[in-house]
Amino acid sequence: MNADGMKSTRSRAVRPARPIIVVLCAAMFGLMGCDGEPTLRTVERTTDQARLAEIATDTSDQQVRRATVRKLTEQGLALAAEQTADLQQRTFLFTVAKFVRAANALPADHGNRILSEVMPLAGAYSGPEWLDRFGALETLWIEWSPRGQQYIGQSGGSSIGGEHIAFTAIFTRADRPLRAT
Repeated sequence: MNADGMKSTRSRAVRPARPIIVVLCAAMFGLMGCDGEPTLRTVERTTDQARLAEIATDTSDQQVRRATVRKLTEQGLALAAEQTADLQQRTFLFTVAKFVRAANALPADHGNRILSEVMPLAGAYSGPEWLDRFGALETLWIEWSPRGQQYIGQSGGSSIGGEHIAFTAIFTRADRPLRAT
């Protein structure tokens, strides 16, 4: 403003951004992507089992979830759970560890695939609403078997492949196991 109270027409120089801010923003963009979702690069660089568990249960990107569940270990999750004082985080990590244990009983190529599909349930099973109603997850089983059928018609035969997946969970307050097929 000049002495008459009018805005000056003189242009002000734009201050350049500080280099550290630019570097931090670029690094965050590279790790999280433009929509805030973790990327495969984030998963590759992350070794923290608690962070990987959060990514696996929260991400909507199936490729990222599959890469994440491959890095989760039951022992690493249990250790991370024992090291946290936060009861909700501890319950979450032990729940994810039980999912990993159940998937490890399956053939490896199917275990990781199925685990990546059901992993969001671990977040739900350790949430306050679920815990209030059913209690903590005690035991989890995932059963898998191939299922195929063959049809023979006038023009020849064809096979249709498939699979049967049964999901059984026992919770501390449930009066019977919950089963989904």
